[in-house]
Amino acid sequence: MKKQFLLFTLLLITGFTYGQIESGLLFGLTKGTTAEINAITGMEEGQMLYNTDNQEIYVYDGSSWIKTSNSNWLQNGNSASSGSFLGTTNDVGMDIKSNNISLLQFGRRQTLGLTQSYPDYNDNDQYLTYVKGNDGTSALQFQADAADFYKPMFFTNTNGNFRLKGSAAQTDFFEIGSAGTNNAGEVEFIIGDDGAEPFIFKRYDYRDQLKKELFRIQGSSNSQNALPRVGINTGQLANSTLEVNGSVATAITSPGSSLTLNETHHTVLIDSNRSITLPSANTCEGRTYIIKNTHSSAISISTYVDNTGTNSTSVPSNSVVQLQSDGSSWHSITPGTPTITYSQTFSARAYFYNNTWYSPNQTYGLCLYWNQALGTSTSPNYSTTGIAGVPIARNQTLIKFVMKNDFNANPTGIQQINLSVLRGNTYINIGTYNITGGSTSISMHNQDVNFQLQENDMLVWACRTSGGANRYSATSITFEFAY
Repeated sequence: MKKQFLLFTLLLITGFTYGQIESGLLFGLTKGTTAEINAITGMEEGQMLYNTDNQEIYVYDGSSWIKTSNSNWLQNGNSASSGSFLGTTNDVGMDIKSNNISLLQFGRRQTLGLTQSYPDYNDNDQYLTYVKGNDGTSALQFQADAADFYKPMFFTNTNGNFRLKGSAAQTDFFEIGSAGTNNAGEVEFIIGDDGAEPFIFKRYDYRDQLKKELFRIQGSSNSQNALPRVGINTGQLANSTLEVNGSVATAITSPGSSLTLNETHHTVLIDSNRSITLPSANTCEGRTYIIKNTHSSAISISTYVDNTGTNSTSVPSNSVVQLQSDGSSWHSITPGTPTITYSQTFSARAYFYNNTWYSPNQTYGLCLYWNQALGTSTSPNYSTTGIAGVPIARNQTLIKFVMKNDFNANPTGIQQINLSVLRGNTYINIGTYNITGGSTSISMHNQDVNFQLQENDMLVWACRTSGGANRYSATSITFEFAY
């Protein structure tokens, strides 16, 4: 009997384990069409039924029948109501993936682990969308069916650069973004792909609601070797590398002291004894400066090549010089007629007596004795009457003089020559120059002057020894003029 009961129990358990569920035991919901459901009255919150029209379960929320599927994100879309959303209700980032690769993340900056100590990246509570991708780069592309080749896209690359590339006029493209590696960053603006596509900068005016061009940058032609053109207020392709349809301003300054020029300078106005130092020509090829000297004497300046091809270190009085670097030297590009130079020479016995100035003797002229005493002051005491000199017939520049000396005995002290000009009834001191190399042998002294003479001036000069013994010299002086 016990064996029979055990067998019965085993068969009963096996029957429960492997038997099919009977349909009559399934839980069923009241069914109805949409019209029938909408006609029901007296519902209570939480009651459920099955809509046979759309084959979905509805639950009554106390005021209306709601699809239970609307609480889920369906692959074929949801019929949402106001207040519906996809996301999280707590401080956890939301992540959207494809192929198990995270593409979009949403959340607070700190929650997403994106807070940094740099400006604009340090707000923990900033809510943001983080575009991600594979291998540390990401991209965001837009649909543009009319673009034949270059679909619009934001993207990053493996060098950490961020770029925007997109279509233009169906077959062209533009690209804007950062470039470079290893802390050598730059920003690129690219337009393509034929050669003459322009970058056009415009402004919008609310009054006439028009966009108005400010300036443009483009290639000179649709060719591989198109050259750059920049047009300001041109409205069309510039006719030169730079075309400006309007005024141009450059820096202008009147320094109160000597000045070393740099990239902030252009035009310099000098009205007193100042010196100008030019930058090294090899650091600023192509740069130009304009120097205007209204001082009564020449001013000193770094070496430049003048219009005659000669090195010069001064800017003449009452003159303007325009300079440009060729990458190795500064050159005068001062406009004007070709410079004509000529020389005049005067020879005499010149007195170099202790502390007294001696000029050419008015009785003998410029080529016999320079023994007319003019006092012992710092400068000669020239007279407005009874003085010998060189009359000036036209506006011109005294470029330099060369003085030959042959003393009767080796001189002591300092030998000097003063040049001055009588203009009207007033003497203007050009300068006093120490003579080098004086001896009983022939010696030469070459001196730049660069003084602007005027028509009807008279050039005069006088010699002396300062603090030395009396000597005389077989002297010749040659003046070089230019106009």
